[in-house]
Amino acid sequence: MVLDILLLAAGAIMVATGIGAVLARSLLVSIILSGGVSLVASLVFLLIGAPDVAMTEAAIGSGLTTVVFLYALSRARQADDETSDAAELGATPVEVAGLDAAASVSASGLGKSTAGANGQSGGRK
Repeated sequence: MVLDILLLAAGAIMVATGIGAVLARSLLVSIILSGGVSLVASLVFLLIGAPDVAMTEAAIGSGLTTVVFLYALSRARQADDETSDAAELGATPVEVAGLDAAASVSASGLGKSTAGANGQSGGRK
């Protein structure tokens, strides 16, 4: 009986937190609330006797996913700052996006050629 009440309360908290995440005006608040939903879900898994699933949900669902979303949010804000800085210099958003993509490819090494000095591929002959 007590377990049923705890599960119903946790379910209500998850629904309320989920609705709050959807209706929040701030992306930061939405990210934190969605992490809260995952954290309460991990408590539900613990209550129903699945500690391995609870630990996985807490680590991945609540922890890692929230960190990845926060990182993506910070990168998006950096891109917005770079776009606004470029707009002050007279560059269009398309020019900024093209330069940013070229810099990303260059920094990641994707633009490097795998051909050898004589123009042949690096595979076996």
